[in-house]
Parts: sequence; C-alpha cells; structure tokens
Amino acid sequence: MLDSTEDGSLELQETLVTLGYDCELALSGPEARLLCESSHPDIIVLEWKCEKHQEELLAARLTTSSRSQIVAWMNKPVVAQIIRLINEFHVCAFFSGRPELRDLLVVAERVENRSKHEHERENQHSRLTLEYARLKRAYDELRDPR
Repeated sequence: MLDSTEDGSLELQETLVTLGYDCELALSGPEARLLCESSHPDIIVLEWKCEKHQEELLAARLTTSSRSQIVAWMNKPVVAQIIRLINEFHVCAFFSGRPELRDLLVVAERVENRSKHEHERENQHSRLTLEYARLKRAYDELRDPR
C-alpha cells in the first residue's frame, strides 16, 4: 500500500497480515517503487495525488512483466483523473476515499479468481499446443511413412 500518512493504513496493514495476506506499507513513491521491484505484489493500493513518482511507479509496472493489479483512491475524486487511471494505467478498482477492509478483500478475491482463471487458461493452451504437435506428427507419419 502506498499512503502519504500512516493513520489508518497501519491498522489496515496489520489486519490484512492477520488475515494471512502479505502486506507492506510504503509512505513515499520511491519507497513504494523499491517495494514493488523487490516483491512483485499482486495488488498495489495507492492514494492517487497525480504526482510524478506515482506516475513513474505505475508506468514501471506497465513496462515490466508485472501482473500487479492497481487499486487507487482519492479523497476528492476528479473524473478526468479517474478516466486517466483506468485508460492509461489499467487500474482495476477505484475508491472515493480510503477503501475499507471489506472493499480490499472483495478486490483481493476478484484478483485471485482472475489470476487462477488466467493460470488455468495458460495451462490449457500449453496442453493444446502439445496435443496439436503430437497429432501433426502422427498425421505427417501417416501421409509419408519412410
């Protein structure tokens, strides 16, 4: 989580850890970027203030193979910024005000389900690719037995 203040965030972090989530708190953009580069989180929660370091963090996430999902929030939402977050940085959830624990748990479950689905789809694709290669070899052997 990236938050400019500790109030509320520490309690939320402790609760998530108690529930079994690996959760780290960064109080600055540079600190958050280091955390993301070293731990590759599944979800990044940040208070969006349209600051350069936040844009760099999100841009870096897009240019790597990171599958981190972004959850953003603002105290005073601006429609143009919300649209930009969704279109440019592929934010998966947005909240007006600091998200509550139940909100983050819903997002975490959604991200986990999406990740499982993608993993299953990748496994199925690999199996089908192998099966296609096997069938093609068998077909080629039948057409041209040497």
